[in-house]
Amino acid sequence: MPEVPAHQKVLVHPSFLDDVNHGRAACNACHGGDPAGTTRALAHVGMKGDPTVANATTGCRCHAATVAKSQASLHVTLAGIRNSLVRRSGGGTLCPELQTSFQNHCSRCHSSCGDCHVSVPGSAGGGLLDGHRFRKTPSMGLVCTACHGSRVGDEYRGLNAGVPADTHYNRGLQCTACHTGTEMHGAGSDGAPHRTKAAEQARCETCHPDDARFRGTTAHMMHRGGGRLKLSCQVCHAVEYKNCSSCHVRLENGMPVYEVNAPSHLSLITFKIGRNPAPDALHPQKWVPVRHVPADPDDHAYYGADLLQSFDAVPTWRFAAPHNIQRRTPQNQGCRSTCHGQRALYLAPADLAAYELDANTHVVVPDDLLPR
Repeated sequence: MPEVPAHQKVLVHPSFLDDVNHGRAACNACHGGDPAGTTRALAHVGMKGDPTVANATTGCRCHAATVAKSQASLHVTLAGIRNSLVRRSGGGTLCPELQTSFQNHCSRCHSSCGDCHVSVPGSAGGGLLDGHRFRKTPSMGLVCTACHGSRVGDEYRGLNAGVPADTHYNRGLQCTACHTGTEMHGAGSDGAPHRTKAAEQARCETCHPDDARFRGTTAHMMHRGGGRLKLSCQVCHAVEYKNCSSCHVRLENGMPVYEVNAPSHLSLITFKIGRNPAPDALHPQKWVPVRHVPADPDDHAYYGADLLQSFDAVPTWRFAAPHNIQRRTPQNQGCRSTCHGQRALYLAPADLAAYELDANTHVVVPDDLLPR
């Protein structure tokens, strides 16, 4: 996303005072500080730039129920990332070294109420969205794709070279058309260990139900009709997407540094169908698109040797929900000619690096299981 100009980051627009819900409160009522301070330094003692960080009830007392639920959501806890690290480490909790790494790097992406409704997320540079005016619906460009830009944002807007934009984007749909406040505030609050396990997640069927129009397409009935549910929708209706192989972390001059896809690795734009690595009631399909997540055994080596002793416990090619949906795609133009038996479409052992062969045993499609 473009950097917010420095003056706009801190500009409180006068019209904020007309906000009947927020504009009447004194600044220190939410942000703290000492209004009796006789100098700038004294006035700002104890001030919080974002009073919704860590304890969102400080600045969002009128939204107690939503805040209480969102504090346990995946956007706040990052439980999906933490749970994967715990499983890869082989322990019941993160060891001190991985906890330090998680705190230095992963947890910087925690989001607060303010990160969506008042300001640009801190991990994307911070700054006020709209002169401190509160936005009930977050900005797609300044909020959603500020954090989810390199993969989801680029896919959705057609910014990957040679790959078209998502059909929903071309029709003007913003992220919130599918990803509602219920999902943003609640996903993971029921203990779901990962976003794909959250009951509130967006689903294609919400707008594209199994009705007469759906059943009027032969391919739908063959692959999803009559309770078959052989394929996820994206197997037929997504196109190529980005796959990242690693995310090495370290500190430089005390500041967190990320190195995604080190020189010895690749960032690939490709499309791969795999066996569903974690089928459940929400995703019972046998065949799903899979994306390589940025993980390898040495990601956290800066903090200690052999920290991911059980790296193979979690696949590196995981269930994907590409955001580049098309009605017509290369693989849905025919049956055997464009999908069945097309080895290049399906994840094969040859697509894996040596370090991830065992991790993806149940995801790869060996030749004898290739749909014919």
